[in-house]
Amino acid sequence: TPERFPTLYLLHGYTGNCFDWCTGSNIRAYAEKNKIAVVMPSGENSFYLDDEKADIRYAGFLAELVEFTRKMFPLSEKREETFIGGLSMGGFGALRNGFYYSELFGKVIGLSGAYIQDELADMKEEGNGVAPRGYYERVFGDLKTAAGSDKNPLVCAQQAVKKGTAPKVFMACGTEDFLISQNRAMQERLKQAGVSVDYFEGSGVHDWQFWNAWIEKAIDWLMSNE
Repeated sequence: TPERFPTLYLLHGYTGNCFDWCTGSNIRAYAEKNKIAVVMPSGENSFYLDDEKADIRYAGFLAELVEFTRKMFPLSEKREETFIGGLSMGGFGALRNGFYYSELFGKVIGLSGAYIQDELADMKEEGNGVAPRGYYERVFGDLKTAAGSDKNPLVCAQQAVKKGTAPKVFMACGTEDFLISQNRAMQERLKQAGVSVDYFEGSGVHDWQFWNAWIEKAIDWLMSNE
């Protein structure tokens, strides 16, 4: 049989698109070096959650994408060789969907993840400096109940742990990143839930210099047989 490649589904951040990783990082070189296929979908500004009102299924699309790309390309069908990762909004989406579809993904990467689920309930009309409250209501639905729902990566992680299917997680965030406290809290709570988490901090802010350096480390972690 022909070689079937381990595969990383790699998600972009807020206001980004499917080309971001190719222009912002050396992902192509890292993929070639490790003989890993990388699939980079566009998720608009969806946090990779299903939009109930507009009936656009961004999360469901990720699950279908795995099935579709396996038919199109020589990709491994093994869970332990199927990974999901992302930066910022994509880090949130990778963790949430990695746990929500835990039977599909063996490992998850979250770089500088926008784990904002606990801040939604008290959000003011003008929002949080990134977007107004109305945007978050479209993405997360009822902001009062979002943190307790399966839109929260942590809730999905707890469910995956109960099923015995929780993927391993690699998280990294820059010490000068505006999301550092959210990343510290998320990794602590994932560990408390029983998830295997390798968490790292390094000098850096919310930018491609940090993500380029750490996606290389993350792919090395994916390909190690830990």
